[in-house]
Amino acid sequence: ETASGSPDRLAAAGSGQVLPLKELVREKTAQLEQEVIVSALKKFNGNVTHTANYLQISRKALQLKMKEYGINVIGENAQIFEPVTIGFPSRENIGKAGFSGTTIGHHAVLRSGTIIYCDVIIGDNFQSGHNTLIREKTRIGDRTAIGTATIIDGNTRIGNDVILQSMVYIPTNTIIGDHVFIGPNAVLTNDR
Repeated sequence: ETASGSPDRLAAAGSGQVLPLKELVREKTAQLEQEVIVSALKKFNGNVTHTANYLQISRKALQLKMKEYGINVIGENAQIFEPVTIGFPSRENIGKAGFSGTTIGHHAVLRSGTIIYCDVIIGDNFQSGHNTLIREKTRIGDRTAIGTATIIDGNTRIGNDVILQSMVYIPTNTIIGDHVFIGPNAVLTNDR
């Protein structure tokens, strides 16, 4: 067994060669850094400013690290009914490191089958129905409910106090303001 605690940890994949110490130290340091950041974010309920102050780094440096590690932030008192996928890489990020995670505010309810891509920011008191899909670069305000089997394509903005009923389709580049209700089975089109 090696010093890292696993028998083949130092062996490069399939080659039988030992990884250089410098590379191993870099990998372990990054792993530890990510664990410390995630722990601090949990301690401060995802508040980036408080977490950065606690870690004694700038807010911008923390945000860059969160992007580097693809860290998802979920506010306190969230109810997540598995299976749920949060921070799924978008097409351009599949197989890459260093893409933005997902941020979800406090008191969220995510029902089973929900898939939320990377680089999505959702406010407080959000609720998803079963099998909801939210694509990358979407911003959703506070107190918003997305119904069962609703699809929100990427680069979309949804305001506060919005209700999208079941099986609604929202296309890319759509902006929905505050206090909007969209009934079931609605299909929006975007002629831009």
